[in-house]
Amino acid sequence: MKKDCRCTAEHACLSPTVIAPTICKTVIFSMRFLVPLIAGLISVAHSAPVLPPNITPRADPSLTGYLGVFFLGDKPSVYFYLSNGNNAISMKALNRGQPVIVPTKGTQGVRDPSIISGGGAEAGKKWYIIGTDLNIAKTTWDAAQRKGSRGIFVWESTDLINWTSERLVTVEDATAGMVWAPAAIWDAQKQQYLVHWASKFYTSSDTQHTGSPSAIRIRYAYTSDFKTFTAPQDYINKSPTNIIDLDILSLGNNAYARFMKDESAKTVFTEVSSNGLFGTWSRPGGATTTIASGVEGPAVYWDNQVDGKAHLLLDFYGGDGYKPYESTDVKSGRWTASSTSGWPKNLRHGSVLPITAAQMSAVGGKWPAVSNAPPVIINAWQLVLSPLNVPQPLIFNYQPRDTQSMDEEVRELHRDLASRYVQHGSRVEQMWRSLEKGPRINVLRAGAHNGALLKHSRDRSLGNVWKIMPEWNIEDLTAPSSNLLIEMLKHRATTSLLEQYASGINGGPGDHAHIIEMMEEKNLQHQNASHFKDCWTLFVHESTYGNSFEISSEGKLNNAIGGFLPGIEAQVIVPQDIGELILERQRYLLLSLIIVVEDILNASSTTRTQEKRPKPSADAATAALASLSLLSSPKKFDISDLVDITSDHKSALEDHITLISTEPTVLAYRVNFWFFSRPEMLPDEKGRSLTAHTDKHITGAFFDAVHDTVKTAATWDYIANLLELLKDSSSDKRFRAIVLQELSNVCRLEYLRAQAMFKRNVSIGSGGLKWFKRISMVRSDGIVRISMKQKPDSLTLTNPQLYYMLRLCLDETDWRQSAEWLQKLEDLHRGHPSEKEKMTEWEHQALGDLAIIVILIQSISSVVQLPTASNKKGQLFISNYSALDTEFRELKNGGLDLTDYAVPIDNLLEPGMAISALSALDKYFQEKTGAKLGAPYQDLVNECVPKVHESFAQRKMDANVASTAYIVPSAPESSTPRIQQPKQKEKTRPDGPSIYDVTPQSPTVVKTLIKQTPQQTFKVKASTLATFSTLLSRTSAARGSVPWAAFTTAMADVGFAIHPKIGSIFTFVPPEEMSVQRPLTLHRPHHADIEGPLLLVYSRRLMRVYGWSEATFMET
Repeated sequence: MKKDCRCTAEHACLSPTVIAPTICKTVIFSMRFLVPLIAGLISVAHSAPVLPPNITPRADPSLTGYLGVFFLGDKPSVYFYLSNGNNAISMKALNRGQPVIVPTKGTQGVRDPSIISGGGAEAGKKWYIIGTDLNIAKTTWDAAQRKGSRGIFVWESTDLINWTSERLVTVEDATAGMVWAPAAIWDAQKQQYLVHWASKFYTSSDTQHTGSPSAIRIRYAYTSDFKTFTAPQDYINKSPTNIIDLDILSLGNNAYARFMKDESAKTVFTEVSSNGLFGTWSRPGGATTTIASGVEGPAVYWDNQVDGKAHLLLDFYGGDGYKPYESTDVKSGRWTASSTSGWPKNLRHGSVLPITAAQMSAVGGKWPAVSNAPPVIINAWQLVLSPLNVPQPLIFNYQPRDTQSMDEEVRELHRDLASRYVQHGSRVEQMWRSLEKGPRINVLRAGAHNGALLKHSRDRSLGNVWKIMPEWNIEDLTAPSSNLLIEMLKHRATTSLLEQYASGINGGPGDHAHIIEMMEEKNLQHQNASHFKDCWTLFVHESTYGNSFEISSEGKLNNAIGGFLPGIEAQVIVPQDIGELILERQRYLLLSLIIVVEDILNASSTTRTQEKRPKPSADAATAALASLSLLSSPKKFDISDLVDITSDHKSALEDHITLISTEPTVLAYRVNFWFFSRPEMLPDEKGRSLTAHTDKHITGAFFDAVHDTVKTAATWDYIANLLELLKDSSSDKRFRAIVLQELSNVCRLEYLRAQAMFKRNVSIGSGGLKWFKRISMVRSDGIVRISMKQKPDSLTLTNPQLYYMLRLCLDETDWRQSAEWLQKLEDLHRGHPSEKEKMTEWEHQALGDLAIIVILIQSISSVVQLPTASNKKGQLFISNYSALDTEFRELKNGGLDLTDYAVPIDNLLEPGMAISALSALDKYFQEKTGAKLGAPYQDLVNECVPKVHESFAQRKMDANVASTAYIVPSAPESSTPRIQQPKQKEKTRPDGPSIYDVTPQSPTVVKTLIKQTPQQTFKVKASTLATFSTLLSRTSAARGSVPWAAFTTAMADVGFAIHPKIGSIFTFVPPEEMSVQRPLTLHRPHHADIEGPLLLVYSRRLMRVYGWSEATFMET
């Protein structure tokens, strides 16, 4: 009997029942393929493998197979296994892997089942199964030995098919601590069954069994009917050695071999007797000889075919359970390990009974088998497959899938959960056990849709959720004594989907049985069941788990279904409406467990960066242009003003690169945004959705978050450089024409990027499924596009804010039109401030990005005549930028794997994970390109600025310039991929740090990247000091938050003038006495507080622009 406990688990979920059909596929076939197809697909109970030739004559020709009874892992029920033919060490699970016998008395758990063939007058007419009354999930190993059950379970049958209800027969008195591992053998001399078991005893005065017990010994009693027993006596007492798990094999002629476990030494050994069950027993090989160590539960039986050959099962309780051994000379005590190729894993202490062909057929027919051999893969069926269009569900939110269906998603989620369990399982278990009920509820609500959870398993407030996953409820999961969540997690993470289909926690109902019960007893139905006529779902093999097909046999449908009948009867082929419900249950449970793992780590971790959980923030991009406005008469600027303003925004973006490389909170926030805003989440034009929430997309989201930050900073760097060139080119019109065309094109590039990001945010926010769709046809460049479903005109009066936002998302909306819609949106917010609160955080951020570039283009246009953007002229930057973008997408899908650092995403908040992920990303780039990730963009900016001069010089030298119309140069052709060029540039690139480095720099390097400003101190009020102390703190501890009102008050206390601009843009103008006379533009937070990543952005901007630190301020 095993002394450790290998728990299993099940269950979890999210929001109300939302069932989506997996795309069914049509199977067109001729009937001649059907029978062999099923024969390969399903292991039918009566089929047996062909035996090899020249086998040894059978020891007993009437016996043609074996029936095994076991318990599995810590699933305390009786499971039946049937041999594959007459192979004594190759077995398959019966009853589709479900238990055949589940006790209802005593502890409601049975271990160590032993099947006994009737003796004497009962020979061939009766069989018994007896077992230990123990459910370790309800007790502890210490309690199970001190105050355990003193009875044995008994079931009996006359045909191996029909078994009586259990009876629990007490066989020891109150001094016994337990009765373990009962077994029996027919004693022909006494014409009774000798029943034996293991017990330990306490003195009669120690009624509470708190003292020191005797050694564990083997006890016995006789019975004729397993109802009444003789007074028990000692059979084997080797005190002080503890002995358990006895099994006896009759050798004939009154000789026996017995096998037992030395519980003190954790070994199994054998003894033999040639003169009866109570004769003289000796240990072959000597008193210290053993068969194996680290094992228990010996179960011995004869081979049906080879005379003199026996098989011994030993339970490796610290590993995969039973492993077979064999011997052709049992008396010698020599046993060798057998092949395990056909032996199932995780079988625990039980017994094996040789049976006849008739008995094999009867047992296999009663409880259909689950084969260990993999079935034929669907692609090998030689069938023609074609998609079946399934209408959109009527009431459920999820849509039919296209290239990735729900069965694929379930398989991916299962892999993700298994991976997270390996990485975090032990920590999650420890953390969850440490939480009281209140914190447990908070963790569960954090991962639930709108915080909605079932109060208990019968709670109907969330619709059909209680039918799909009733176990995911507050009452059962959050009680301090409950380990249900841990058991669910372990079960779902460590067992296969097929196992979960067949069996739940501790041998409870699997997902199939649960859904069938809900359909039969609670009227659960799939709303679109009528659409799945003649469609079936397969739950046969892991690689094709959940695939659905329509059977079309040209009018021979009934015959076709008849051919599939073995699989249908085995309930591994089910109607698709049932299959969809099963997959949906598994999908929700897996997804919810993935989410809860992350939330437990967040709630309980003492090592993660303790900033507030990342929220979308108005970060560097929100450094909106200081003195600009969308009003009809904007202030007039000169080029120098625009240079200063653009350079300020460029430096803000460079600050953001630094924050991403040094602040895990900011990095995790950006990766979360890119992960959860993936266009793949939207349904396409046919209502079909792709999977987006699986871990395989996290590396790509990390890549996109870093790449977008770098390339946006490079774009603004180039814009600032072009404005500098424009400022210095006051006289030469031809040179200005080159610069202006280049500037117009790059501004449009940034406008289109900002508009696309705004559209991306609105599509997952205010716009949602009603207004946006994913284009199913992916472009040749691999970009997934989204578009509007319809014009938003109907919203003009009913929802003007959304109307303006959707107008900004339209492809045909250029920057001039955007300026108009932004102004209308601003006017709406001034008149109705509450409307702004309806926007999501990410929408608010993206709107600021869009406003910045629109205002800049408008302001440039007010100073100079900006030419229309061209796809042919002024392509020095654009062409190379586009080439880089394409090559980066190829590298993104070229084998980068950041799973060890960024899965789950908030693992980046753990010490060292963010820097390790960024370093791995840079290393990947260096291996692929010879340079770091930011180098190509640094080279792009550094090359394009002088090339503007080169282009002008080349044109000036052209003899035809004077007599022909001037043509702005187009981009030079280049056949060399830009991303490979850094390999050649490493030798010529200047030494020193780069503003585009994404891995953290040393403090000395950081100082070289930040323009040093004179130190100046201020005496301020206590409240102002507290505000700036929070903002400028450089400690690693969580810094809380600063109310926006407190920040503006503090800035006013220092002497700043505060000017609100468009949207949430505010300009802070320093007082004349400050040493740095430079306005600061910031974006007001969407809600009342400056917190999380935004707090770091404010701190960085104040440090860079004014050189402020905690030492800058002192109390008046």
